[in-house]
Amino acid sequence: MSRRVRAIAAVALLAAPVVIAACGGSDSAGSASSEFCAAWRKVNDSDTGAHGGDPAAITQPAAMKKTWTGSVALAEELRTNAPAAILDDVTVVVENLIAQNKVMAANGYDITAMSKDPKVRTQMDALAGDAAVVKAKANYVKFADDACGTSYATS
Repeated sequence: MSRRVRAIAAVALLAAPVVIAACGGSDSAGSASSEFCAAWRKVNDSDTGAHGGDPAAITQPAAMKKTWTGSVALAEELRTNAPAAILDDVTVVVENLIAQNKVMAANGYDITAMSKDPKVRTQMDALAGDAAVVKAKANYVKFADDACGTSYATS
């Protein structure tokens, strides 16, 4: 596999679960509901490496689709349960993940073909490298780890 294919695959899948995160009490700053923490733990547990730990996702569009749609579902569950203190950051990341998934879907979840299309590479690079998303992710991961007593799976 070419270096470019691996790079797109890594950016795509790191952005997916990276894409989300915050357990104890109310909706005030620094605390989160048990539902939010349960959703965060699912996100954290699913972040087992590139492509959800499924190497087949790199070359098999059906496996990539399963990984991405699963990541989007987890992200949406997290957002549904996010406390007000972190909802804006979670929403930024979730919306970015959904946008990336739309690009993936429009290209049949075919990472190999996507890596050969400069327009698609530019789209995915812009989404994955969005500074607002990077900042929002760092905010909610810290909040989630502090509020839920977890340690994010990857950094």
